[in-house]
Amino acid sequence: MKKLFLLLSLLLFFSCDDNSSNSSPNNYFPNEHELEVTVDSVINTNKFIATINNKKYAIVVVDLNCYELERNEILTNQANIAGISVDSALSIARNAVEFAKELLLKKKIIIRRDSLQSNSLPTGELLRHVFINGLRYDSIIIAKKLNAPRRPSPDDKEFYAIVNWVYDGDTFDYKYEGVLHKVRVLNIDCYETQINDRLKEQARRNKISVDSALALGLAAKEFAIKNLKGKEVLLIRSTQAPNYDVYNRFLRFVKINGMSYDSLIIANGFNAN
Repeated sequence: MKKLFLLLSLLLFFSCDDNSSNSSPNNYFPNEHELEVTVDSVINTNKFIATINNKKYAIVVVDLNCYELERNEILTNQANIAGISVDSALSIARNAVEFAKELLLKKKIIIRRDSLQSNSLPTGELLRHVFINGLRYDSIIIAKKLNAPRRPSPDDKEFYAIVNWVYDGDTFDYKYEGVLHKVRVLNIDCYETQINDRLKEQARRNKISVDSALALGLAAKEFAIKNLKGKEVLLIRSTQAPNYDVYNRFLRFVKINGMSYDSLIIANGFNAN
């Protein structure tokens, strides 16, 4: 009897503990991969308020840039990039907000996290893709030409760059707006271009001589110079890899003329993996 009473007490304890953790407000629910929420208010075309777990959160739409709603330096820059007047930019901003209110206000929508974005901004605003009736909200706004243009950023999911300098078969750099950025190509590891401990390890792992490994490393570099230097390449972020490596190099898949550069390296026998 005592054992039965003790067992029932333990079950009751854990049951109460689970219920209290599920009912208390915390950060678990807002951070879920996907949620259905109702829009309480619209702040701007790319920002609105929604209640999640009895708490109001500001949601910022990923990949959607909108014009400022007041005359300021940002609006002026946006107008200059778009090649329109500040008055026209302000008019688009106001029309966009009215359209957003009509589309979103008091409606149920789906918000979804982006694997390439942070969960939230430093201000605490959640970064999310937004879907309404199965359609991406940002695509609707862009189709209506109510979005604002912006300059490309090296952190973008896809970014076009002109290769400036080649270091070896899998590493190069480019300049953008006066800043030098290094890129380490994903999915390949070319042989070193000088004799060092790493080259010796690559040679041992692939059961070839150090001289042969060095020759392959130099050949890979020449291949990269021929195919990449001075050429426009498409840099693609991976959902599985970090944005940077420990040497502060962008980690990117690379395409040249529509072809995957890593596939070309592998096909030519320059990959040390």
